[in-house]
Amino acid sequence: MSKAASAERQQQRTLNKFGRLLLSVHDFQQALSAAVFLLEEAEEKGRYPLSTLRRFRCFETALVVAYARPFSQTKGEIGRLEWKDLGFKLEGAELQLHKRLIESRNRLHAHTDADMVTMGIYEYDGKITVHFDEQLRFTEAEVLQIKALCEILIQTSAARYRALGKQLNFADVDTSIIDAGHMDGDGGTWLPAR
Repeated sequence: MSKAASAERQQQRTLNKFGRLLLSVHDFQQALSAAVFLLEEAEEKGRYPLSTLRRFRCFETALVVAYARPFSQTKGEIGRLEWKDLGFKLEGAELQLHKRLIESRNRLHAHTDADMVTMGIYEYDGKITVHFDEQLRFTEAEVLQIKALCEILIQTSAARYRALGKQLNFADVDTSIIDAGHMDGDGGTWLPAR
């Protein structure tokens, strides 16, 4: 392989990492927003109607799926996020929470493994009724930990993609997606213009 071809392959790998880090920031921001929504609206000891519990489960599902997306296998050249791309590794309770989020994504929130779903089937007066457990799977304390982890991952990913941007000789890397926090700014419209 020629030096030029080798340099081109290395440039493409760096661009792919840069792209993965940008996508990861967006995913972690979505997970962060879902965590904030849960913390603002749900009380761990509260009692809620079924429709409200399902709304909370929607937030929880968004949190889990968005958090896990960067670490999931992808199609195409960009690939998944690796801890070495971020320059650190999780340990202890953070690592266990990360593993639980990934397992929850793989077995419950993005797929439905029967052993992860609690349901009751009841017969009353000749009719069959099915009841699903609609409770959240993560405690308030865990959602707080996930929120903190997302904040760290956003900042770390942003620092890494800024560094790769310099390595790629980009004049400047727009950081407004990082600096806006979880909800500030004009997010756009419900549907894209056609």
